[in-house]
Amino acid sequence: MTRHLIGAALVLILAASAAEAACTQAELQEKAQTYSKRVQEVIARDHTKAQALGAKVQESAQKLQEAMKQPGSGMDEVCRFYDKLIAELDAM
Repeated sequence: MTRHLIGAALVLILAASAAEAACTQAELQEKAQTYSKRVQEVIARDHTKAQALGAKVQESAQKLQEAMKQPGSGMDEVCRFYDKLIAELDAM
């Protein structure tokens, strides 16, 4: 399960790297790493959340990919998206 979650997190990173805006590539990578770390921490704390979290990560990756196809999407949007996901994980 952890491999699937990490794989989904990598999809988010790859999708995000195609965008351009005020949020820098370095900031985006830092947020992606923080997100991946938080996913692992939640799983380590409570294995029962792994399945629900896996579904959430996949859903988030899909939403991000769809958003990136929209004209005008950029790194600022992706950074805000990561901030939201990290906050949700911190609340778990």
